[in-house]
Amino acid sequence: MGKLAAYVIFDGLMKGIYRKWAIAKQHVIGKNVRHKGYKTMKEAEHALYGSYKVVATTKNLQRSPIME
Repeated sequence: MGKLAAYVIFDGLMKGIYRKWAIAKQHVIGKNVRHKGYKTMKEAEHALYGSYKVVATTKNLQRSPIME
């Protein structure tokens, strides 16, 4: 397997993209944290940020009657 350019931590306290496995592994080894290595930074960014969905925008947000 070739060298990986980026490592994504999908959940946990240190969620994000890391360029070095030595740093990323400190946050995943021995923990129940989903992670994966990618060949390119673009793939890593798509994996992390492409997995989020917009669930609300300011146009469709409404105030709760309890808060009024």
